[in-house]
Amino acid sequence: MRKIRLVIAYDGSRYAGWQRQKNAITIQGVIEDAIWRLTGERSPLLGAGRTDGGVHALGQVAVFRTGSNIPLEGMMRALNTLLPLDIRILEASAVDNRFHPIRDALSKHYRYLISEAREPHPLNQRRVWHIGANVDIGLMRRAASALIGRHDFSTIAPTDGRPIKEIKRLDISDITGSELLPLSMSKDARLIDIEIEADGFLRHMVRIIVGILVEVGKKRLGIPDVEAILDGRSSRRAIVAPPWGLYLVKVDY
Repeated sequence: MRKIRLVIAYDGSRYAGWQRQKNAITIQGVIEDAIWRLTGERSPLLGAGRTDGGVHALGQVAVFRTGSNIPLEGMMRALNTLLPLDIRILEASAVDNRFHPIRDALSKHYRYLISEAREPHPLNQRRVWHIGANVDIGLMRRAASALIGRHDFSTIAPTDGRPIKEIKRLDISDITGSELLPLSMSKDARLIDIEIEADGFLRHMVRIIVGILVEVGKKRLGIPDVEAILDGRSSRRAIVAPPWGLYLVKVDY
């Protein structure tokens, strides 16, 4: 039996998340069905991150076992033929049987895109969070600096039993004019890119952090409020950013 590692990109707009569910279409379920159609094997697919419904990926990592001797390049091409166009296998490689996509991960890198536009462009309604207001990026960067490092994030996000996570990088940039996406019906709306890398994430943790940063940018929260929320000294809850602006960029091993 070979253990195959896949690097996967997907548009999560029409899926109920990564994890297979009985009564919903999911990324894992669709790929497992494609593997079965290709190999005749019902092989569980284990992903590095359980992205929520509507969340996208540029570099999700997942593994499965197979007794098939199909060459890796041919396997990747065949799976892409069987998969819908909004799910693509970017890489396929054989790995050691001891490799585990979750336990062996050193860090995960997420991206969140925000537009200040009031009128979203029809091509990116499900790819960017349109907040319809201007924010102070300088204040957001100051708040981000308070979140970098090791913290107990159980005060802001549901815990997985390991609430202490280390945020290694949290960068906020104005990428207006990058031609990454058509921004909006308005040419003067800014596109803001939040890049966050950590050794692990709790459920909804990235979206909650983004929600906090946006509230700071709108001057509804101050830096002391962020510190109080993080320390558990505040009962205030920030808005949880919607899933469709979030991208799993890559997983490092």
